[in-house]
Order: sequence, then C-alpha cells, then structure tokens
Amino acid sequence: MRILSAALLLLATPLVAAPPDDPREVVEARYAQIRAIMAETADDDAMRRRVEALTPEFVDFDAFAAETIRSTWNDLTDAQREAFTAAFKRLIQATYSRHFKPRQDLHISYGKVVDHGDGRATVATTLSFEKSQVGVDYRFVRKPDGHWWVTDLVIDEISLMRNYRAQFRRILKQDGFDALLARIQAAATRKERNGDERDEL
Repeated sequence: MRILSAALLLLATPLVAAPPDDPREVVEARYAQIRAIMAETADDDAMRRRVEALTPEFVDFDAFAAETIRSTWNDLTDAQREAFTAAFKRLIQATYSRHFKPRQDLHISYGKVVDHGDGRATVATTLSFEKSQVGVDYRFVRKPDGHWWVTDLVIDEISLMRNYRAQFRRILKQDGFDALLARIQAAATRKERNGDERDEL
C-alpha cells in the first residue's frame, strides 16, 4: 500500500524541466514562438507587442541595463536604477521586435555556438525574410541555477550594449541622468510608434 501511494504521489508531482545545456536551445525555442506569433497575428502592432512580451523569458534586462552604464550604476539610487531599467527594457524590446513582420516567411540559420568560458557563450543567427537579411547574435551568461540568459544582442555586427554604452556615457557627462532617462524614453516611444530604425538617441 505504501509503495502504491508513493507511486501515485510521484505521478501526481509535476516534472520541472532541467535548464538546457546548450544556449542554442533557448534561441531555438524563442524563434519557434516568434514564428507562431508571426503566422497567427495579422496586425503589426499586436504582433510586436506579443514578441516583446516574450523577451523577459530569455533576456536579463537588469544585468543588461547595469552593464550598459556600469561606471555610473553604483552611484544611482534604487529609484533611478528601476526607472533606467524600465526605459532601457522598452528600448531593447522595440529594437528587437521591429525585425519581425506579420505573415512573413522567416528562415533561420545558425552559426557556431562560441563558448567564451566563465559561463559565457554566443549564439549566432541569421534571419532571412522575403527581401532582407539580418544577423542577430545572442550573448549569454549562465546563472548559478543553470539557466542561460541573454545580456547583450549584436544586430548586424553592432553590439547594443557597446553602442548604447558610448552614447549613454556621453549624455551622462554632458547633461546628467535625468536627461539620459528622458532621451531613452523618447527613443523607445519613436521605435514603438513608427518602427524608427535609428540606434542613435
């Protein structure tokens, strides 16, 4: 009886999936979701919002934001960090999602997964659409719990972290934190409303 009860308890216990050993599996899973969204969503804005909603599942926005202004991060208050991360998240989400269009054919090719050591890796991908191509590389960090998280995106060979870090440093030096925050929010709004492709603030 005890054996039967134990067996029933085991069957009733939900299985928790182990973290993937290969960060490419994370990218493949996200692209599968994005393809499904593209196929079933006709409205451009609705599709982008759905793609953006996926990003917190694989992008560590806290680490991404902190690294982008790492020389200033420790000097910010908790409220400033929270506001900066929220604005930066919007900016990255809008930059990423604008590459996908509703009902568009998407072919994905993968390059070599590069292991940088110390729990860091890069997964290179090329997205081919009907009339265009874009390279998107995902730079991962493996957390202590074994999960892989993206902490930088390299789009057409441009690291968003490095590109924005240079801009943010200049704006912080010239105009201060409040001005930087306002410009990030304005840039995110432009991208959300009209798909602005510029990465300059």
